[in-house]
Amino acid sequence: MRLARYVKERAEEIDDAKLRAKQLIEQRLTEIDEHAIEELMDSFLPFVRDSIDDENLSEEERDEAVSKALTEIVGSLPDGAISSYLESVIRVAGSPPAVPMLYSSLVVSLVGELETLVGEITRALYEHDPIKLEDSERQFKWSEIAAFGTLDEFRAHAIERAVEAMLHGSFSDWLGFLQTKFDVKAPRLAAEFEAIEIVQRRHAIVHAGGLASRQYLDKLSKFKELDVALEDELEVTFEYLARAADVLLVVALGLVSSAGFKVCKQDEIVEAFEDAIANRCFFLLQERRFGAVKMIVEQVPRDRMKSESSRLIIQVNGWIAMKALGEFEKCIKEVKAFDVSARSNDMVLAKLTLLGEIKPAYALARKMVDSGDLKQEHWLTWPLLEDLREHHRKLTA
Repeated sequence: MRLARYVKERAEEIDDAKLRAKQLIEQRLTEIDEHAIEELMDSFLPFVRDSIDDENLSEEERDEAVSKALTEIVGSLPDGAISSYLESVIRVAGSPPAVPMLYSSLVVSLVGELETLVGEITRALYEHDPIKLEDSERQFKWSEIAAFGTLDEFRAHAIERAVEAMLHGSFSDWLGFLQTKFDVKAPRLAAEFEAIEIVQRRHAIVHAGGLASRQYLDKLSKFKELDVALEDELEVTFEYLARAADVLLVVALGLVSSAGFKVCKQDEIVEAFEDAIANRCFFLLQERRFGAVKMIVEQVPRDRMKSESSRLIIQVNGWIAMKALGEFEKCIKEVKAFDVSARSNDMVLAKLTLLGEIKPAYALARKMVDSGDLKQEHWLTWPLLEDLREHHRKLTA
């Protein structure tokens, strides 16, 4: 997402046609005429693009129109450099914009990151329970086994081969393998349209030039959300990429949670594990990735958490996300019913703020800051307290 935001902020620069044409011309000529480039880009280039895009023109008509426009402007070009200028401008006119291509490449990277994580989870589960290797169809010759100095080295090799074999399958194969082999269940989201569509879009980008392929349509045919036809362009925008990052993050966190709850038994490890999930929600709120937080609350198995504190933190952060998304009416009854009479002050503060009781919430927050129960850092950064900070600014203006 850092890369995506960088691309979005510099989209005009990345796809600046004049700059690209100038760079191409500079690769050919030691001296360039800035005015001539301006003339070409402002008059000739738009005409060439219109001619290329005009489906009503025949090939001959298109060539004739371009030649006529060329005749009118060629006199302003430097002697001997005409072909370099024109070829550079025409290349710019016929090339696709770069920003969507960069977004598409980031979708490929996102799915690649998920694949890497699934491999890491599988490797960790095998290391935790190597007896599962007995179920592997892979057989080793004595010469292969004898090549390793210790049993641990051979076991690491066997695990690596098992992980590689698993990853040769499809996305659904990975999830089925984890459930069948280790009883690690993927979140519901992993079997829904969005997650599967992202993975299939990645395949279409890599293998079909970003067009809806037969495989793409077949894999998604059971979903009513499918609304594209064969060879339709599968555009990747910043908004699509941001949503894809959230969806795959929640799928990943759901898999990690399921695996962790399955194998973590020591209390201190479980506590650290659950704290990490709760902290992730907080950091996502700070990044204003409210959709991801909402999905985590819906998808991560909080009922398996031993720590009530972690469960409550995740739930409250989910309410904050829903309020930020304009969906607070869906959970307001649950918030009102949340009994904080025996809870810590931060939970009382959360309920008051969520329900818009600004004055008592502000008074409590300032009291907590003064006593050290609410760190100054959290007062400044917790998304929940945005309205209270605005109230404070008005009071102190």
